[in-house]
Amino acid sequence: MVVRFVKGAGRGKDLLVCERAGGSVTGSRFRAIHDLAHYAVETTFGLRDAFYGLVEKGWDIDTFDTPGAVKALDIPLEAGQTEFVVGLLEIELLNGGAYEDFVGQVEAMCRQNGTEPPAWLTADGAAAARMRFRSLLDDWGRVAAGAALELEFAAGGAGTS
Repeated sequence: MVVRFVKGAGRGKDLLVCERAGGSVTGSRFRAIHDLAHYAVETTFGLRDAFYGLVEKGWDIDTFDTPGAVKALDIPLEAGQTEFVVGLLEIELLNGGAYEDFVGQVEAMCRQNGTEPPAWLTADGAAAARMRFRSLLDDWGRVAAGAALELEFAAGGAGTS
């Protein structure tokens, strides 16, 4: 699947467009930090059942943007777990530092919310996802208005730019 992060001319004008292998397309306005963090996590860990994996399988991006829809949907466990990892990466970015025990922090967040912690999350993997996320943010920062950051996503495999 081709994933395009298109930079708009103003705040809130950025678009996320995903073109699946069969040619179908889904898109919506996006939140750069959150959606780039998803890409970093899902490609680093080779996830199949989180946001981009579900989009690749045919889910429309707008499904995730509808208030309350995700809670009403039968989303896979992996998708819920991924939200905690992505959220913690965002918190680290906003706070300007890394959690010493990232895995333990995610596990605690999962348990507090009644979700099984991800067995796939390791300290080395978290460090790799963090580095990939920062690199993607740098890449996005260099994209001019009207241009796109185009990436490949293959569920279960590493993404490339």
